[in-house]
Amino acid sequence: MNHTTADRWTPLTGVDRAIGLVSALLASLGAIWTLGLMVLINLDVLLRWTISAPLPAVPEFVALSITGIVFLQLANALRADRFIKSDALAVLIARRFPRFGRLTSVLFNGIGAALFFCIAWATVPIFEKAWRQGTFVGAIGDITFPVWPINLLVIVGASLVALEYLLHAARDGRPAP
Repeated sequence: MNHTTADRWTPLTGVDRAIGLVSALLASLGAIWTLGLMVLINLDVLLRWTISAPLPAVPEFVALSITGIVFLQLANALRADRFIKSDALAVLIARRFPRFGRLTSVLFNGIGAALFFCIAWATVPIFEKAWRQGTFVGAIGDITFPVWPINLLVIVGASLVALEYLLHAARDGRPAP
């Protein structure tokens, strides 16, 4: 069996697989969470309609959940090439000038990594404050939800997206076979 350089295992391949596994697991968790939200919202609507008694704190929980779900699924979306982008010009440049196309791709992936590392870094103090102060949403005496788990998901999700961007940059930076 004849293996090319791309077929051989490298430390980068191991990191790539690990990040892929984690991003797939987090995306699955986000999908399950979305399904749970759909059930909760429909139950809330049904109870409002049938007995005029909504479930408490559903809007607050949904608002928190949306942020968590998005950051759980971002890395997997990037990995699967499902991020919204306009790359018509980049594709034309890469066809005409492959080396320059690879260089710009590495540059843009590096910028994406830096942006998401900045998001993660900027969220750390927000997470720490929410953790220390016990910040919550909801009504005391009714139902409250702590905010820190969502902040933690933003940090983890943004960091994972940044790592995925770095993997894209590393792949795009390799010379064409």
